[in-house]
Amino acid sequence: MKPTDPARTDKHLKWHYRRHQFVEVLEQYERTGAVDNACLPTLDAFAARHGAGHP
Repeated sequence: MKPTDPARTDKHLKWHYRRHQFVEVLEQYERTGAVDNACLPTLDAFAARHGAGHP
């Protein structure tokens, strides 16, 4: 569930990260019929790519 407290940037980052993973896995499954978890970014890599750090 998307966090409602705008002050909790860590929660928002994790929500966006999980949403991104969901969409990426869904698209991969639709294309290939399988999911390769090794290609998914870590939370740190995702945060770095999107200009946000996480504690």
